[in-house]
Amino acid sequence: MTEPDVEHARRAALSVIDYYGIDKAAEIDLESIAWGLGIDIREARLKNSEAQLIRKRVAGIIRIRPGEQHTARGRFSIAHEIGHWRLHPEQNQYWICTADQIHRYKGNAMEIEANAFSAELLMPTPLFRPHVHKGTFGFTLADHLAKTFSTSLQATTLRMVDETKEPAVVVLSDSDQVCWSKRNRSLLPGFEFHIPRGQRLHPDSKAWGASLDGDGSDESDATRWFPSIKDPYHFAVYEETRYLEAYDLALSLLVVHEE
Repeated sequence: MTEPDVEHARRAALSVIDYYGIDKAAEIDLESIAWGLGIDIREARLKNSEAQLIRKRVAGIIRIRPGEQHTARGRFSIAHEIGHWRLHPEQNQYWICTADQIHRYKGNAMEIEANAFSAELLMPTPLFRPHVHKGTFGFTLADHLAKTFSTSLQATTLRMVDETKEPAVVVLSDSDQVCWSKRNRSLLPGFEFHIPRGQRLHPDSKAWGASLDGDGSDESDATRWFPSIKDPYHFAVYEETRYLEAYDLALSLLVVHEE
């Protein structure tokens, strides 16, 4: 399996930002960017996909569900397809991208690269990083940045994990188990801090009861989230969980503290 070249994808997105001279979040106009690349964005009734890209030589069409074009979810899907246009010109002429590939971060290397491109295009590092200060990792900042960059809470928290100076993890889960997680590897390098897909939720975690109890926060010993940690009493975890009612999922932000 080919490994995704995430850094190349991010650089490609930043080259678009630089080309259009964008220096404010409000200037990230996907319709103008797409038009400049020879792509027309059209609404269409899509049955089994979130978005589609059709390439005809130097011209292309991105098809998006009706009413989604200017939503945070739709913007990420459009930017994802622009990523395919820029990154994979020789691979396929017709891309059909599902919700799992775009919004649940599943798929092959090219889908992962397109997601990395999308995140960087919508939340460029030079504009995003200055907002992320030590001690601010949480939903207060995430809500502010999601509004500023017109992005979903999920996409925003994933970018925050990349940029934070705190030992932080973001986790998406259903009522029983982890769907995916991402940690700041520079500050949590040990594999003991990896939360694998499918890991069962601890019944005392806020994520486990989110569908009934709603949002919540708590501080506990590290074993609730890291059952294989070598020195469980040396670490504590501050958990802040947001229940995403529309998807019946829980989004959790974790910060690990040494005791």
